[in-house]
Amino acid sequence: MFGQRGIVSGTLEADGGPLPGANVIIKGTSIGTQTDFDGNYSIECQVGDTLLITFVGYDTREVLVTPALLGFEEIPYSAPREAVPMIKSIAYSDAVQRASDSLHSIPSLNSSPYMYTKRNGYRSFRGIKSIKQSKNIVTLKYSDGELYVDGTYKGSMQLRTITDKNLPSNGINPYASVLSTNHRVNTSIWDNNIRGGLSLNYGIGNDNYLSTVFHNEGISANFNTQGSYKIPLQIQLGYNSATDNLANLNGYQNLLLGRQLTNAQFQENPLLALNGNESISKSKNFRTAVSAEKSFGLDFKLIGTQSLVISDRDEEYRLNAGSFGYESDYRSGKRFNNLQSNTALTFQTNFEILNSIGVNTTSKIQWQHSEIDYDFNEVGNENPLRTSQELNQGIFEMQHNINLDYNNHVFLNLTNTSIASTRQAGALLVPQVSISAVPTEIWYGLDNGFIDYINVSARYGETVSASGLFYDNYAHQSLLLEDTQALQLLNNRDLFYPEDLALESGRSFEVATEFRLFYNRLRLGFTYENRKDDHGIFPVRLGDGFVLDNLANTRTKGFDISLRTININGYDDSARWTTEVTLSRKRTKTSSLLNGSDRVSIAGFSNVNANLIPGASAGVIVGTAFERNDNGVIVTDSQENPVIAEGVRIIGDPTPDFILGITNHLDIGRWNVALSVDYQQGGDIWNGTQKALNNFTDADESYVEEATFINIKSLSATYELVDEKKWNNSGHLPFFNSFKISVFANNLATSTAYRGATPYSSAFDNQSAMGIQYFNTPLQLETGFSIIAKI
Repeated sequence: MFGQRGIVSGTLEADGGPLPGANVIIKGTSIGTQTDFDGNYSIECQVGDTLLITFVGYDTREVLVTPALLGFEEIPYSAPREAVPMIKSIAYSDAVQRASDSLHSIPSLNSSPYMYTKRNGYRSFRGIKSIKQSKNIVTLKYSDGELYVDGTYKGSMQLRTITDKNLPSNGINPYASVLSTNHRVNTSIWDNNIRGGLSLNYGIGNDNYLSTVFHNEGISANFNTQGSYKIPLQIQLGYNSATDNLANLNGYQNLLLGRQLTNAQFQENPLLALNGNESISKSKNFRTAVSAEKSFGLDFKLIGTQSLVISDRDEEYRLNAGSFGYESDYRSGKRFNNLQSNTALTFQTNFEILNSIGVNTTSKIQWQHSEIDYDFNEVGNENPLRTSQELNQGIFEMQHNINLDYNNHVFLNLTNTSIASTRQAGALLVPQVSISAVPTEIWYGLDNGFIDYINVSARYGETVSASGLFYDNYAHQSLLLEDTQALQLLNNRDLFYPEDLALESGRSFEVATEFRLFYNRLRLGFTYENRKDDHGIFPVRLGDGFVLDNLANTRTKGFDISLRTININGYDDSARWTTEVTLSRKRTKTSSLLNGSDRVSIAGFSNVNANLIPGASAGVIVGTAFERNDNGVIVTDSQENPVIAEGVRIIGDPTPDFILGITNHLDIGRWNVALSVDYQQGGDIWNGTQKALNNFTDADESYVEEATFINIKSLSATYELVDEKKWNNSGHLPFFNSFKISVFANNLATSTAYRGATPYSSAFDNQSAMGIQYFNTPLQLETGFSIIAKI
């Protein structure tokens, strides 16, 4: 009996492609990882944890770790124990391969540090010298260590086209024609994008695993290597780089501002204006990690890890001479040099009580050190400016966890986290408790072919989160301007976290259940969440600038539903069609503002903005509105023109009624066809683009649009050139583990409630500005092909 710990892995995608550099963090801790250049991630966690998935420009996603997510539903049928004779069959080997990857269990091929074993076929594992089977024992002898390369190259070529229906309607202002699809604008953009990466890994030493494969006493499997005196060591290196051409910013400044504020030669040559601004953002990231572990018998393990992440980001803003009123070139740049080191020591125990209760304990202490070196300079103004900032902080965290497992039927998890920061006050008690049960294991009659598996779980927990050093949400920077004043460059108002802030904290209650029916051909999951977040940090207006402060308490309620069906499952997986459906409905409301204000603006402009208002949805849109009588009818003047009310009012709520995602995968031989569709029902968007095109006339209320949309997000066909079955049967490994050629189309067809809608972006690409649209880059149809090779 082993505690419910394991590794959750997957791939994050956005806009039809991988999402590199996204953060995946265990909520309430500083334990986390980042997706690689291919969008892949892997993180060790336990049942009851909540994974936070964050990326700049996207909403934070929370995922509750359930037994099903860790693969524990694959535990075979468990009958009362009795001694049985040794089993001599291929089924035994297959069971070894399928066993779950909890502590001291047989390692999953997807999570084992020995990457070279990731091949199907039990006896074709490289690195295993021999397999010896004796009574109740299977012994595998490993080689002493191998140097191996696990690399991926990905190259792609795309043609991006802005279609007429994705552009806003023309208005009456002089620069409206620049945004139309007449012959003066080139709306087809070639984008050559080559992405690749290489990682080197070296593993040496021994692993000891013990698992009751068939849940019968006397039958177990041991994986051993020679040289038990050695300490297993794993070294990981990673590097990735990315370039962002800042499409929203360049398009906004070149096509809109450049045409309005630049001399005649630019106005008569839109292509020159299109290339007039060369703003760009480049980032590099280097990661290294070393881990070592030492087992003391079968029940105790000590694990030490040390990781280092060094990242650089350069942001360059350039305006050509003669444009935007500058006689000479304007240049400004930001450089962020970040360093983060993490040292952790983990002690794990595993034992059994009364032959029925498995106990797994984990104690972890961790020290995280962060540094940032910031430099900003600009040339081209009358008074050149240069500022710099150097900050650092240390975070100490201690976590204790106990897992109780009763006959693989009922699981109880108790956790407490303590945290201290060199820049903020700490917290000693941050408890969490979760319980889950598998009725299909308790009452065997439920497992009848119609109902294959049921899991029910509940969790209550508290969380704390230490702030970082740099506040990378720029949504506040336009709040000092009215929308009519946005036809000018924004000032740089970068913010750094002060030392006197309280920790952001929260409390949450979650219940979840999962059903697997019809011989696992249908999986249905449901999760309900009720979460309260306190001391949320936001920018607050102070004179002509902003400061960060603990500003708001919020509450989130909602649910997620997931459905996965196997529609076709051919013999030997020769043909397989699966459908995955996810539905999410969540609403976040502001409970209170800690500074005593009636409302606080967090994004947009000074006259129309997204707000935190007690009792209202977070991010509600406030602006000018029409005067109405007691019956809700708009009041008109003597000329029958609508009367605009004094002051500002709530005019929209960007929170959708629900979000639906549907993905289909069809596998036939080495072909894979995938289709993804996004649908959003409800929500509001303030269409500032249309207001500008209409010369800023009428109340802001008249530009509030419904945000409902449906989008064929991606359609792809992929062919795998490497015949894996052929190589497995031959017992040899090819040079390429995988070589895929893919053709794809993203945003193939889109239907929105109004013209010019851009469902996946917000004003100036700021996360807090969802629901505010102001000359966002139009949605682009993207077609192309890609090649992915792995060795």
